[in-house]
Amino acid sequence: MNFTKRLFVAFLLFFSVQFAFSQDISQASEGVKKIAKIGADRWQNALMLTSSQKEKLTPLIITYEMKKAEIYKSSAIADNDKNQHLMDLEKNQHEKIEKLLSEKQIAKFRAKLKPIQNN
Repeated sequence: MNFTKRLFVAFLLFFSVQFAFSQDISQASEGVKKIAKIGADRWQNALMLTSSQKEKLTPLIITYEMKKAEIYKSSAIADNDKNQHLMDLEKNQHEKIEKLLSEKQIAKFRAKLKPIQNN
């Protein structure tokens, strides 16, 4: 397959995956909602989030967890490509979270992530 065809296939796969993983958080299981609440509580304590920031963070975590589960379950994504999809999802999640934070909170957030990313 030449480069153009590969690029086109990758492009189609990316957008089909994005469409398939768009989520309605009202469909989240109780387990996912519990994980999101615990995660938001931890970030609230670690970053000194305002109640408004925490309210915006919780749906982000729910959506992230739902998309992560979909990637794991997907048969449309080859097993060796799932790690890349998960890394892209995580990067996107971190960008969304940082948009909610002040500069000081972003510095703390990144400092907390460094040990996790080095494992």
